[in-house]
Amino acid sequence: MNEVSINEALNLVVPVGDGKGTVLCPPLSREAFSSCWSLLARTWSRLEAEDLGITAGGAVAAHALADIARQSGPEEQEKHRAFLAELRRNASYIGPMGDDGFGPVPLGTALQRGWINEDERDELENILVFFTLGSRLLPRARRQIVFRLMLSLRTVAASSLNATEYAASAATSQRGAPTGGTEGVSSPPSSTG
Repeated sequence: MNEVSINEALNLVVPVGDGKGTVLCPPLSREAFSSCWSLLARTWSRLEAEDLGITAGGAVAAHALADIARQSGPEEQEKHRAFLAELRRNASYIGPMGDDGFGPVPLGTALQRGWINEDERDELENILVFFTLGSRLLPRARRQIVFRLMLSLRTVAASSLNATEYAASAATSQRGAPTGGTEGVSSPPSSTG
């Protein structure tokens, strides 16, 4: 099995619907993590304590995060809203946008314009929250194990390309051919620990 190292240079690639598009999500910045680390850590702890790890965590992580925020009061609810806004701002949708062409645009824009339906949104948010939690909270060795499993259990991939490069790669590749050339590929050594 190839080594997958999740760091600032490697993004999670999640297909939307049945080939409708793709969402590319980079790991959360250190600054954004610093502002909501406690909420994120408590969410990961809950997933672990309730044995919701890799098999179910990717399907419920956003729900667990919202539940922890609700139980923690208004300040944590505000951090939850800010975290989701940051996630939607940093993740990019690459897919059909009606008269506006074919991405990339921030995920938040795709959600607001209805290019992603509610079921797709729920699935995306859970996977992106799980990816974010794992990429920021796990030690490097465990992070590698969790993400190798995630790549094999979920319909996701990894790419070292940014959204613009990935969109260009997708536009020039043949239908059914790999895009970005990085699914399950080695990446530069992680600098995030």
